[in-house]
Amino acid sequence: MAGNRGRGVKYPQEFKTDALKLIQVNGRSVPEVANDLGIGEQTLYRWVKEVKDGKDDSKVKAREQDAEIKQLKKEVADLKETVIILKKSVAIFSKP
Repeated sequence: MAGNRGRGVKYPQEFKTDALKLIQVNGRSVPEVANDLGIGEQTLYRWVKEVKDGKDDSKVKAREQDAEIKQLKKEVADLKETVIILKKSVAIFSKP
C-alpha cells in the first residue's frame, strides 16, 4: 500500500512551495523531504520537474494574468483613442 500513499490528494500550493524550498534552499534530498513530510517521492519529484519546466501553478497563473493585463492595457488604449476621436467629432459638429 505504500505505493498508493497520497493518491488523489490535493496539496495546497503553500505546502508544495515549502516542500520545494526544503530541497532547493536547504539542499535536502527528495527522498529525505518526502519521508519527513509523509508524501510520495514521485509526487515530490513531479513538483520539482513542474517548477523546472515552468508548469508550477503560480507561474502559470502569473503568465495568464500577464497576458490578460497586456490585453486589457491594449483595450484601454483603444478606448482612450476612441474617446479623443469622439470629443473632436462633437466639437466639429457642435459649431454653429
